[in-house]
Amino acid sequence: ASIDTKSGDVAFEAAVKNFAFSNAKIQEHFNGAQWLNSDTYPSFTFTGKIEKMKAVDFTKDGEYKVKVSGNLKVKDISQELKTDGLVKVSGGKVSVSALFSIKLEDYKITGSQMIEVFGRKRLVTDLRPDDFEKLRKELTKGYGKKRRGHGHTTLTNDIGRARAFFNYAGPNG
Repeated sequence: ASIDTKSGDVAFEAAVKNFAFSNAKIQEHFNGAQWLNSDTYPSFTFTGKIEKMKAVDFTKDGEYKVKVSGNLKVKDISQELKTDGLVKVSGGKVSVSALFSIKLEDYKITGSQMIEVFGRKRLVTDLRPDDFEKLRKELTKGYGKKRRGHGHTTLTNDIGRARAFFNYAGPNG
């Protein structure tokens, strides 16, 4: 992590494999090729700026509430992010922290097609064969056409995501 106390530029990198889950299966899926693919994309990166840097006195110990804005990059997709942060100065050392949530679908890491077909609040136990027929049609829409993003690899990945979702959802309710 870095901070430029003159310009307010901040940056950090977070290793994807450092995200921990109590359920080993979730950990496996999270890092797997169908979700975050941590072998290919080992880290998230953030580059941004602390707004109104003049409000922070780097010569005086204390905690300073700030606004941070920048870009969070996950799997080669950058999204703008704005959040509250805290700059802490203690004994000449500076640390910056912020809490924020992201939607995996903003980084194309969800079964968004499943959500579109099945609905956001449907229970797995309520799904019927015709629902899966609709999903099949949605997944294969455009397959085989000379359109970017609709080739064999995309279809295989979409099917793999659906399979991973149902393999987890079935035994875990």
